[in-house]
Amino acid sequence: MPLSKLAVSKKFVGLRQVYRALQAGRIENVFLAKDVHKPEITLVVEECKRQGLEVEWVENAIMLGRACLIERGAAAAGTEKISGAEF
Repeated sequence: MPLSKLAVSKKFVGLRQVYRALQAGRIENVFLAKDVHKPEITLVVEECKRQGLEVEWVENAIMLGRACLIERGAAAAGTEKISGAEF
């Protein structure tokens, strides 16, 4: 999965947002930073496994933050599922 997928308007940035969206079944793609060592990362990884989602690992939080178009690092990010045609 290329990081360019995060250049969309409907995304979740941050561990809490990503985890909550995962629990609600609203995430299509998950990106996690390799250099973040927080216990919450394990929760996100386990939830992805449970839902059959593949985790895309990014070198560091700075790169992930830049891909999300924010000016700081991000431990996690995800893109929202597209739900049919919206008119």
